[in-house]
Amino acid sequence: MLYVYAPPKENDTEGYIEHVCKRTGFEREKVIRHFSDAELEKLMSAMEEREGYHHKKETRNEIWIHTTSVAFSNGASPIADLPIKLVRDGIEFFTRTNAFGMLSPLVHHKIGDRVEMWVEDAKKEWQKIETLALGDKSQAFTFVRDFLIVKANTASHNPVAGVTKRPEPVRYVVQPNDTLSKIAKKFKVEPSKIKRDNGIKNSNLIMPGEVVVINKSSSESASRGNDVMSASPRRRGSIEKTLTTERSKDGKGHPIALIQVDQKRAPWMEFAIREAKRWAGKKEDDITKERNYHRLVDPKNGLSSLIGKNNPWCASFVNWCLKQAGYPLSHSPASSQSFLNDKNFVKLDQPVYGAIVVWSNYVEATGKPDGTGHVGFLYGANAVLGGNQSDAINFKGNADSTWTHKSQGKMLQKIRGYYVPLAYAEFALRAEEKSQSLTEKLPRVLNNEFGFSSAGVATR
Repeated sequence: MLYVYAPPKENDTEGYIEHVCKRTGFEREKVIRHFSDAELEKLMSAMEEREGYHHKKETRNEIWIHTTSVAFSNGASPIADLPIKLVRDGIEFFTRTNAFGMLSPLVHHKIGDRVEMWVEDAKKEWQKIETLALGDKSQAFTFVRDFLIVKANTASHNPVAGVTKRPEPVRYVVQPNDTLSKIAKKFKVEPSKIKRDNGIKNSNLIMPGEVVVINKSSSESASRGNDVMSASPRRRGSIEKTLTTERSKDGKGHPIALIQVDQKRAPWMEFAIREAKRWAGKKEDDITKERNYHRLVDPKNGLSSLIGKNNPWCASFVNWCLKQAGYPLSHSPASSQSFLNDKNFVKLDQPVYGAIVVWSNYVEATGKPDGTGHVGFLYGANAVLGGNQSDAINFKGNADSTWTHKSQGKMLQKIRGYYVPLAYAEFALRAEEKSQSLTEKLPRVLNNEFGFSSAGVATR
């Protein structure tokens, strides 16, 4: 580790290692990922001493800067690029939310400062939603905006006779408890058409997270009065109901706009399933040639490969899927434990489809965590979809486990909880979502049905 942190071109690396070993009593071969919290403290103390932190009075002074974090959500996903007006000390500031629905942190310059929050409504008029008091502690707020603004083009009011535009195909992400018949009924097409258009061989093997394309002919669309469920955006997850459109009320049959409808349920699962199917039967040796999830979520990450026990990639895979769906990353994307205390994630009181399952590893002799673990996505009552599971992307059991570590003895891997992105929390906590049943299929059955590599113990 020190050859990376203090390379020979810039430092006396050997002298640095000698200093750390002398101050801590560690062997040169000790691997940092196996350090306990106490050992990490000893390492940091020795490094600070080497860097001069303890030798100068001015370097021993720390100034804590408190901030207020603000995020906006529609209840299921972040609201990006939302115009915001802030009023502080009588001065107006105009800004927008970032891709994850968040504002830049508000710094607490002095205790007692107040900041007014204003947002644009559907009429482009500013509406005050809150006045934030900036105190002596950092804080975080999430505002849920429970309406949707959409834009769409209509067809011609006076179309040329005999000319009918072919409807665009619909991308639909299969949801838990879906069947081919249910999907066909939702889109008002024949099940056989969906089966034929998507090359589905077995109607009983359509799986949550997979994408099916719905092709509606012009005649079908017209004969049904343009009852339409339009294509889902690529960064969404569940369609909750079919919207029936109406013609203009003046009786002239003018066309109306057809808008896209969000799919809200765990939209990151589409990307997890897609990656798993892409690399079905492949191990990390092959995956890393095209996909280094470490670097894809954090270009500055020093892990150049997915291969080996010193490059665990379960957390990087989870964060990559979240990123593709438009959600923020955890604060340390390569660490499975980074979800436990992250302001962008919320712990649930019960599991739901797509929740992030976090395990922590404990040394049985001491009962203390060693800072490592595992993470994946809850797919079924007994199945977790994740990366770095037997060096592949597949399903494994949703349970605690034990194994023996070479130097620390017997280890316990325990589930710490189920988490979802903060912007998704309101949707996940709804009664109807919590009541959704999860498939009871075992990991080996799911791996066989999807054609994935067999699951075993997750690499830690």
